Amino acid sequence: MRSIEEAVLELFQLDPFFAHIALRLPRIVDRSIATASVGTSGLNIVLRVNPEFWLGLKSSKLRVGVLKHELLHIVLDHIVRQTSFDNRPLFNIAADLAINDAYIGSDNLPADALLVKDFELTGIEVGDSTELIYNKLEEFMEFDPQGFDVEQQEVSSCQNRIKELLSQDLHKEWDVIGDDQSRREVQRGVQQVLVSALEEHGSQFEEDSEIRDAISIAAVRGKSSVDWRRVIKIFGCSSRRTSVVNTMKRASRRFGTVPGTRIKKRTSLMVIIDTSGSIGPVELSRFLAEVNGIWRAGAEIELVEADNKVRRTSKYRGQDIDQLQGGGGTDFDPAITYASSRQMLDGVIYLTDGLGSLSVTSRRPVLWVIIADGIDEDSDMWKQMSVGRNRIIKMTPNESA
Repeated sequence: MRSIEEAVLELFQLDPFFAHIALRLPRIVDRSIATASVGTSGLNIVLRVNPEFWLGLKSSKLRVGVLKHELLHIVLDHIVRQTSFDNRPLFNIAADLAINDAYIGSDNLPADALLVKDFELTGIEVGDSTELIYNKLEEFMEFDPQGFDVEQQEVSSCQNRIKELLSQDLHKEWDVIGDDQSRREVQRGVQQVLVSALEEHGSQFEEDSEIRDAISIAAVRGKSSVDWRRVIKIFGCSSRRTSVVNTMKRASRRFGTVPGTRIKKRTSLMVIIDTSGSIGPVELSRFLAEVNGIWRAGAEIELVEADNKVRRTSKYRGQDIDQLQGGGGTDFDPAITYASSRQMLDGVIYLTDGLGSLSVTSRRPVLWVIIADGIDEDSDMWKQMSVGRNRIIKMTPNESA
């Protein structure tokens, strides 16, 4: 459709970052959808457009606004993120509300676009993140106005409006993403597009905006910054866990044939992620990339999520982790104490900013991995962390970006 190409060209004049993304998307004419939507075709992100809807947009300003709205769903990773929320239709409403006012504006969107002003009773504000809007909507839908000094009719009207939107199941085409492997493949495709756009055009988004965090997360996702094979060799020198495996490189001593056998040492590590409130989403994404790097280097991992207490433990085998538990203050003692209680453990890796309290001594060697904006080498906490067999490494600003 020629008018889509014209909208992309006009977007290039206004925001080349988004136009670059638009040019990378396959476009599909689809009369089965009501308006326009980004979604998946197989494992590829595509832009679907109903031609009657698109041609019915009376100005280029509206067409550019609708196009940018759909591209923002890609940039903010809404297509994949919605799979980790219990109420997906509610998340889809929150996704639209997070985008429209903050990044586009009502003048650049069709008259029926979802806007914050139409949901003021929920407590939503322009600039709220998608997750915050989701939580506010969820709380509002459970709110019973009886007995409170509020206009019950207005509350009921707003709740009914949300129920109506829920029944429409906005963005239901996003639900085709199923298993972890599919999510990883879709995220990998999104990451390639975003990194390419960043390299070509950069971005001018505010530091505290959700979109800046999303782009930073995409840029670092899956990129480990530490030579974990070397680290594991250090921990593994005292490894107590062994197994017998087949090998084609050595003949059997008993039969003189291949495959033979060899003893394989396995390093068992506990990796603790600091999930306290001082750790932002970009740092958490970097931490998960490091966890994956440790696992790919050959370690057996018990993953611990901790802030001022141990929130969750699990065996890590390369699986996706959608949400980490935490958000409280920082106390290193509970996780270190838990690590000391574990048997058959070769070492502990603690990913953190170092901003917390520590009063216990670990029975296992601890490698403290500190983000770039974390504690300095001349701080008392740094000295306390580095006693005995413990070691500290600090990420560079580029690594923890």
